[in-house]
Amino acid sequence: MSSVDLAGARGLLRPAKPRAALRLGDRLNVLDRARTPVVFAAAAVALLPLLRPGGPGATAPVDLLIAFALAACVFWGVNSEERWHFPYAFAMFLFLGGGVVGALAGPVPVAGITALIQDVFLLTWCWAVLNICISTSNMRILLRTWAYSSIVWALLFLHTTHIITDWGDTIVLWFLMRTDLGWEGRRLVDTDENSMYWRYVWLLWIPVYLMIYWIPRL
Repeated sequence: MSSVDLAGARGLLRPAKPRAALRLGDRLNVLDRARTPVVFAAAAVALLPLLRPGGPGATAPVDLLIAFALAACVFWGVNSEERWHFPYAFAMFLFLGGGVVGALAGPVPVAGITALIQDVFLLTWCWAVLNICISTSNMRILLRTWAYSSIVWALLFLHTTHIITDWGDTIVLWFLMRTDLGWEGRRLVDTDENSMYWRYVWLLWIPVYLMIYWIPRL
């Protein structure tokens, strides 16, 4: 075997680790870019009830997360080979065009333009969620986030209502006990009912705590 054949054989047997590592790194980078809009979109979906306090132009705290999700979606779309989808684009452009004409010709052009900006923001958010949910796994993540977060918000609202109600009852009872009415026999019944309600509140917190902090880990 000649020296040329030996060199060729050595080249074939030499492992191509740097190229494989580079391809793996590229795949991880693409995966990270694809997951970023899903994470921001899921956070925005979970915090949709945060519509107060309202800011100028009917803005809300959750709008900041929606803006981050839009930016991440645009960055992911520009740097990927995925095909974007914009359903009802022509109809929406006609609708917005008519809105622009009506807003400028109407008696309150500033309010009309503000409403159009809100419509464009919601439309881009709709398109971003649509393109994120092209993947079945991404759609599953957003649907689970929406379903689970709605349960968590409902539980927190109910439990917070119980705590506020019992605090009000306790304060009223405390003031009554410091007056001559506190010596009445029925005040003992009120005190017993108040203590039982507090026990109900902290016992109710146990399943709420498990629902919020432990069930997601299963």
